[in-house]
Amino acid sequence: MTSRLLVSVLCRLGCWKLVARLLSRSTYVVQGSSSKDQADITLLALSAEHFRGDLEALAALPRVRVVAIKWTAQNRLFFSFYPRTLHLRSTKNLDRFSSPDVDDELYRAKTSYRRALSHILPHIFRITGASAVLSYHVLFKGDIDWGGVSDRAGVPYIVLHREGAWGGKGDYQYQRMQQIFSDSARFKFEGSAVLVHTAMVQDMYKVFVNPDQLIPIGVPRMDGYLQRIRGRKQTKHRRVTFFPFFHSTHFPAKEAFRLAHVEIVRFAQDHPDVNVVIKPKGPVSQFRTWQQQFDEALGDLAVTAAECGNLTIRFDLNAQDLILASDVVCGVNSTTLLEAGIAGCHVVIPLLDTLASNEFSSKILFKDDYDAFDVAETPDQFRSFLERRLAGPSPQPDEVRRREAVFEKFVSPISGTSSERTFRAINAIIDTKLSSTSLTHSEIAYDSRRT
Repeated sequence: MTSRLLVSVLCRLGCWKLVARLLSRSTYVVQGSSSKDQADITLLALSAEHFRGDLEALAALPRVRVVAIKWTAQNRLFFSFYPRTLHLRSTKNLDRFSSPDVDDELYRAKTSYRRALSHILPHIFRITGASAVLSYHVLFKGDIDWGGVSDRAGVPYIVLHREGAWGGKGDYQYQRMQQIFSDSARFKFEGSAVLVHTAMVQDMYKVFVNPDQLIPIGVPRMDGYLQRIRGRKQTKHRRVTFFPFFHSTHFPAKEAFRLAHVEIVRFAQDHPDVNVVIKPKGPVSQFRTWQQQFDEALGDLAVTAAECGNLTIRFDLNAQDLILASDVVCGVNSTTLLEAGIAGCHVVIPLLDTLASNEFSSKILFKDDYDAFDVAETPDQFRSFLERRLAGPSPQPDEVRRREAVFEKFVSPISGTSSERTFRAINAIIDTKLSSTSLTHSEIAYDSRRT
C-alpha cells in the first residue's frame, strides 16, 4: 500500500491521530533552532522546500524553534481529497479553488479536506508545539487550506513572502500580479498577516490583502550576508561572475541572450589570467533549460567554452560566496546585482539588443536606478566595461552608498535586522491570536457562503 493510499484510507476511517503521527514523521527541526524547552515560539513551516534560507535565518535567533514539514507529506494528504489534475502553483482558476460553487467537485473536496484538517491539525500542533504556521506564498494552493483551518483554530497563519524584487508599478511582474488579483476577486486571504520585503511589495498587495495585515520586514535571509560585508575591505580577485538570464515567451530576448553569452565566453578566452564564472539558476531542471539555450545560441563556441580552463559553468555554487570573491558581477533582472553593488563589486548590466528597447522597458527591473551601475547597450561596451573595471580601482564610497539606497528600496534594510523584526512581528501576531477564542470543528468546516 502506498503512503498516499494509506493516508486516504485512514482519513476515511477517521483515524485522525494516526494520520497526524504519520505526517509528523515528515517534519524536522531546522538547524540552529532553540530547543523546545528554551524556545519562546515554535514556527511550523509548510512546504518547507520552497523557502530560500529564511527559515534558517529565523532558527538562528535565540528563543526561536522552527519545525518544517516536507511538501511531499502535505501532498499525500492534499491529493487524498482533491483531484490529481489540480495545478498547485498555477494562479489559474484561483477563484474556483478558493471559493468553489456548491455543485463544483472542488467544493466537495475542500469541505472534506478542511473537515479532516480540523481534526488532524490540533494533534500536529501538540506534537510539534507549533505557535504559528508559515507559508512562503499567499497564492500557493497547497498551503491555503492548512493556513485557513489553522488560523480559525487559533494558531495564526502567517505568509513569509519569498519574492520581493518588484520593479514598481510600471514593471511587468507588478502588472502581472495586479492582473492576477483582478481575476481573483473571490479569493480571500484567511490568515493573520503577510510579511513582505519592502513597502513597494506592501503597496502591490493592498488590493488583495487587508492593508492592516501587510507588514514590511525586509529579507531575513539577507541578514547574514549583510553582516559578512560590514567593514569588509575589497581586494582584487581577477574574477568576473555572470548571473545569466533565460529567454522565453514572457521574456523574448533570444538575440540578447546570444550576444551576452557569446561576449562573456570570448572575454574568458581572450583573458586567460581572469577567472570567469557563469552561474545559471538551479535546480537541475532550470539549469538544463539554460544549458540547452546556451548550446543553441553559441553553436561551436559552446564546445570551445567547455575547453576554456579559466571558465567555470556551474549552477550549484553559492551566489553570495561568488560575489564576495569577484571584482565584477554582471547580469540582468537579478537581485544578485544589488547584492554585489553593496559589497563593493563593480556591476555591469548587458542591456543588449531588444533589452534596451522601449517596448521591453516594463520587463526590466531596477531600470529607474540604473545610474548606480554600468549599463552596456552593445557587446563592445560590455567588454569595455569588464576590462576597465577589472583594471581600475574599487567603487568609491559614494557609489556604494547610492547602491545601498537601491538595495533598501528593492530588497531589505541595510541594517541587517530583518530576522529580529520578523521575530517581533510574529510574536505580536501570536499574542494577539492567543487573546481570541478558538473555534470548534463545525465552525472551522468550509462554507462557501462565508464572507
